[in-house]
Amino acid sequence: MRDLNVEEIRDLRSAIRFAEEMGELVRIKKEVDMQYELAGVVAAFESSYAPALLFEKIKGYPGVSVCANLMAERSRALKLCGLPEEPLKFKEKLLKIIEAPIEPRIVKDGPCKENIVKEKIDVLKLLPGILAEVHQKNYYFQPIVVSKDPDTGVRNVGMYRTMVAGSNKLTVNIRRESHIGSHYYRVKERNQPFPVAIVVGLDPATYLGAITKVPYGYDEYGLAGAFRGSPIDLVKCETVDLEVPATSEIVIEGEILPPYEEVSEGPWPEYARYLSNPIKRPYMTVKAVTFRNNPINYVIIAGLKDNYPWRLANDAMLYKVLKDHAADFVVDVYLTPGSLHWHHAIVKVRKTDKLQEGLQKNVGLAAFQWAPYLDMVVLVDEDVNIYDLNEVDWAICTRCNPKEQMFILPEARTHANIPIAGIREEVVKSKLIIDATVPWKYKVKEKIPGVPYFTKSQWKKVNLKDYLEKKDLEKWIKQF
Repeated sequence: MRDLNVEEIRDLRSAIRFAEEMGELVRIKKEVDMQYELAGVVAAFESSYAPALLFEKIKGYPGVSVCANLMAERSRALKLCGLPEEPLKFKEKLLKIIEAPIEPRIVKDGPCKENIVKEKIDVLKLLPGILAEVHQKNYYFQPIVVSKDPDTGVRNVGMYRTMVAGSNKLTVNIRRESHIGSHYYRVKERNQPFPVAIVVGLDPATYLGAITKVPYGYDEYGLAGAFRGSPIDLVKCETVDLEVPATSEIVIEGEILPPYEEVSEGPWPEYARYLSNPIKRPYMTVKAVTFRNNPINYVIIAGLKDNYPWRLANDAMLYKVLKDHAADFVVDVYLTPGSLHWHHAIVKVRKTDKLQEGLQKNVGLAAFQWAPYLDMVVLVDEDVNIYDLNEVDWAICTRCNPKEQMFILPEARTHANIPIAGIREEVVKSKLIIDATVPWKYKVKEKIPGVPYFTKSQWKKVNLKDYLEKKDLEKWIKQF
């Protein structure tokens, strides 16, 4: 396979092509129904290494195809975004990229304008949404959503689900604490139309840029350009004052209009692997739909593998928060996959001085400022591999005295889709810090001269090539 040049991945199609060159694309040639069947095929790959999937025949939509699982595996996701796989190098590279955005450029035209529909719009007759989970009743898209700050004109590009609520109506999952929420509620106070662009089918760098938790007012198109190493080409929308990537597969333009009616949406198969609670959300009235010839819908199904690598950037953003707090003390940070890369952080620290004792607790408290969805922080020493949850469990069991090293904090805001919080009137739960670091007074205590009490067992290093035949090496020792 030739070397992957991320600058060549300028749209979803080139990303699919690269996945195929990597030997990690499966083409599904059998006709598949968007009502539950396609999601069933995607879900069947959950327990194995999941290839990218291209469904070439969609029931009821001749000429339309659907891609899924493109970013389902971490290694493939990072390659397609031009990022290193080693976790710490990934974080450091991502933070450098964030500090050097490449601003987008406006172009006159692009492939997303190959088809333009402004009259008698029926979204589901034009394009396939998905019914994913068997209890779900309404079709949805998992797009990026573009809006603008009504005062500064600065764009926000984020990933917010949308539900088809009528032939020309789509709900937008606007939450008050989100950046789009800041835009929407200020426009609502002025009783003005709120323009929105729904974009489906993009290159991985633009998706990753949209979902990365950057400061308010940071244009995510600039981050996407920095991932790629070149500017994102944008075109003006047909009916609203917004810009979208020129190579988008599908663009749905519209406005949320006074009196800002809301409709019930849900339940969804949410990222937490539970059905979400039905909620009220505003809907946009669709003014135009533009799409490429033979468009490709990119389906991201919450609760399945492809939904999680997008949150890889969370590790880097929390890492930055904690390094800013205690640079030499914090070594590394990992948001666990079991917590959906949101709710459980493992923080590796390095104690080198008696005066640092207790700083680990400050770091644990500081972590909660990063996001309201973080619910638990485990702190471990520098000799623990935080990417091996068996080692983390070992540290908790052997280095933590719960009476002195576990701290339950008061109830605070979390995510509504965590059932133990969302089922209550207020979406809150208590927070937990587990200090699984060796207390300094024991860290320096020696079991035998020169060997601290908490030293791991150590073994003589040997080269298995000297002991095993080649066939046995190949069978049992994968790195050979």
